[in-house]
Amino acid sequence: MKRKSQKTEQLVNYINAHNALIDKPKTLNFTNFQEILFKIPIVNGIGTDIVSGKEMMQTMKEFIVHFYPDYPIKLMLLHDDERLAHENTGAHVHAFISGQNALTGEYDLRIAQIKKVNEFLFKRDGMSATLFSETGRLNYEQAGDVAHHMQEMFYEFVNEHLFHPKDINAAFHTESIRKSEKRKQMRREAKLAKRDRAFNYHARLLENVNSLEIQLKSFDDKISERKQVLDDVESKIINVSESYDALTIKHDTLEQQCIQQEERLSDIEIVVQQKQRRLSKKMLLEQEVDERLNVKVEKEKKLDTSILLKQQKHTELDSAIAEKQSILERLSVMTTKALYPVHKMLEHMNNRLILKGRAGAAEFMQHIIKAFSADLPAELRKTLIKITSNTGDTELENALTRKDSQINDSLDM
Repeated sequence: MKRKSQKTEQLVNYINAHNALIDKPKTLNFTNFQEILFKIPIVNGIGTDIVSGKEMMQTMKEFIVHFYPDYPIKLMLLHDDERLAHENTGAHVHAFISGQNALTGEYDLRIAQIKKVNEFLFKRDGMSATLFSETGRLNYEQAGDVAHHMQEMFYEFVNEHLFHPKDINAAFHTESIRKSEKRKQMRREAKLAKRDRAFNYHARLLENVNSLEIQLKSFDDKISERKQVLDDVESKIINVSESYDALTIKHDTLEQQCIQQEERLSDIEIVVQQKQRRLSKKMLLEQEVDERLNVKVEKEKKLDTSILLKQQKHTELDSAIAEKQSILERLSVMTTKALYPVHKMLEHMNNRLILKGRAGAAEFMQHIIKAFSADLPAELRKTLIKITSNTGDTELENALTRKDSQINDSLDM
């Protein structure tokens, strides 16, 4: 037993000596390496003929170098998921980057990631952005949010540099898809060997066999349908052949009837000529009626002239109304210009209120005092001083009050 104890102590001493000599993270809160995965889901049907594996690896490398240039890429590899011989989807990239800063030697990759997320959020949301503590101490929910924003950064970069030129867009799946039972099962089986997972190559083969069987049955059903159609067509051909003889008999009968109708038409032509002569007489009567109508038309022309004069007066009234509307529009523009200094002054007051207590507030104060000029009516100046008082900005209120007194004094002189 003593020999076993000596060997155990020797092994512990070796491990401690080894760990003391190698460079390693200080605590378990720091990471030695981090894996980044770039995969286009198979369900999207985008194969390597559209986005090649080489393009995916190059874009992944550009993303890491752009955002984390101080953390070397230790390994990148590309491989396919289990797929059938005729498929070209499922290729994806694994990248492993060092958690140690190449410049400082510190294992601060997590802190660098939080800083990059904060920069991304500030650039996107400005002053309203909710930023994360850069000490690296985050709770579970905050850590999840950081990972989510890192994925947003990656989607934005990949869309710009790879997908959008190919008319493809990367976006998050809907909440229902992310929480589906299939997704939950895949996450539960992630640590199992691939042969033990439900979604493996054997399962893909079974799915493909089932699909081919369904497709074969569909073809059999369609062939049966076509045969039935062919039988129907042959039956119709027999019926048409039988009806042809009946149509021939009917044709001969109709031809005889046409001859009889032609003779009848000749008799009708004689009657029509007689009626045309009667029509000529009626046309003479209509000519007389037209002459009487011409007299009435002359009267209508005189009425039309009177109506035209009325319309001209109406047009003149429309022109006068349009001129008045133009004057009103110009007055509206003049009013807007007159209120522009007030608009700018209120805008500067709002900016000063946002920056209250900071360096930029003094600069906006100068803009406000400059806009507070004698061009503003006295009543409007008093209103602006009252607005300043309501904001609690005593310094700006006193400055405006003094300038208002100076303006009033100069106007009295």
